[in-house]
Amino acid sequence: MNGASLAGGGTVNQWRDLSGSSNEHWNLMPVGDGTYRLVTVNRGMDPEDNGWGTGNGSVVDQWQDDGAG
Repeated sequence: MNGASLAGGGTVNQWRDLSGSSNEHWNLMPVGDGTYRLVTVNRGMDPEDNGWGTGNGSVVDQWQDDGAG
C-alpha cells in the first residue's frame, strides 16, 4: 500500500518486496465457491479498481469487502 496506508481508498502501488513490511503482503482467502479474495495483510481490505476501469493503467485502491462480489 502506498505509504503503508490503512485507510479505505489507499492506493495500491506495485513494487518488489523491499522491507518485508505487512503493507507489502497479501493473502489469498478462499470464498468457498472455488474463487478467492485477495486481502491485505496489514488491514484485511480488498483491492478494487477505482471507477471500475478496464484499461491499462487503471488505479487500484483498497476497501473493506462489502459483500457485493
